[in-house]
Amino acid sequence: MSKKQNKFFFSETDSQEQKPVKPRKIKEKKNKDKSFSLALILERIKYILKKLLPIIALILLIIIIVLGIKVWQKNNKGGNGGNNEQKDPLAPSIIKSIEIKLGEDNPTIDKFVSNYEKVKGENDTITFEDKNVIDGKYMAIGKYKVTITIKNKTYYSQLKVIDKDAPILSLKEVTINEGEFYNINDFVSTCIDNSGKDCLLSYNNTEYRNIEKVGSYNITIVAKDISGNKSEGTTKLTINAKTTPTPTPTPTPTPTPTTGGNGGGTSNKCTYGNATYDKSITLTYNATSNGCAIDPDYANIDNQYIQAAYKMITPEGNKAHDEAVAKINQDPNFEGRVSFTIDVNPVFNTAKTGLVGYTASYTIVNETTKETLVKFNLNTSGKRVYSINKLGI
Repeated sequence: MSKKQNKFFFSETDSQEQKPVKPRKIKEKKNKDKSFSLALILERIKYILKKLLPIIALILLIIIIVLGIKVWQKNNKGGNGGNNEQKDPLAPSIIKSIEIKLGEDNPTIDKFVSNYEKVKGENDTITFEDKNVIDGKYMAIGKYKVTITIKNKTYYSQLKVIDKDAPILSLKEVTINEGEFYNINDFVSTCIDNSGKDCLLSYNNTEYRNIEKVGSYNITIVAKDISGNKSEGTTKLTINAKTTPTPTPTPTPTPTPTTGGNGGGTSNKCTYGNATYDKSITLTYNATSNGCAIDPDYANIDNQYIQAAYKMITPEGNKAHDEAVAKINQDPNFEGRVSFTIDVNPVFNTAKTGLVGYTASYTIVNETTKETLVKFNLNTSGKRVYSINKLGI
């Protein structure tokens, strides 16, 4: 029994000697590994810095050189090269650029030379570039060269002419009858811009371009100048119902045979002659029936045929108006007042005995130069047929 007990139980002395031995050895090994890793990292850093040291020195040298050049340039900044030495306390200090508003008086010489009272001479002069000048004032935005002479030495600066003033827009109300047409210019009493050029007009809502129903509408007009400055105004459009009945068109005649050939242009089938017309004319609306022309008296009255031609050209004309305004806005050199016109005219058959239909055209003219910029007719399919298109719309 005593042997079995000794096998399973240890003395207090034995347990105290065995337990702390192994953990102490492991802890010492870990500390040794950490010290070795840190030393290795430090050696690697020293190696990298030693390799990069020439590159770092070169970069610092370049930075010092660049900063030195900038300081030298600042100290030697002036008019035309060596004429303006900043080391000289009496050298003129020229301001690089000055801004003024369109139409404003040109600045005096002291505005371009910050220390002019200290450096001025008896015969100093200032000369502005002679371009776009009216009555001594610049009437076009842009940058202009300024030449300054102080004590017989020449310096240069720049005058920047800007425009931040919107056009002054004055509107009026428009009243029409149902079926009549209006143009954006009908709403404008005056539009004055400081550039002296005409305003570019547009609706702030495309729905305002072609209102037909009876009623009263608030119309907002946008006026823009060549610098992009805008002003808006709101006026009223009133469309009244017609007070007189629309004439009832004469029914298209039923063809009746005749025995008299086609003398005077009248065929043996048509009362007013056939539908043959000058093909050089672009027909917008065809009023013929069964190959016959209709009563020529329709050319002189407000009827369904001429109204149909107007309804075809008006939306297309409004679209062309917006396209033209966009093109003109992109051209800073454009000058003049622009007008937009719709024309609808009757087309007779070759014998001039009957009405074939109507031709509708849209024209854009520079009223200042009297130059036609755009002209097109609509064909019966509603497509534009250009005779002139200088705006490329």
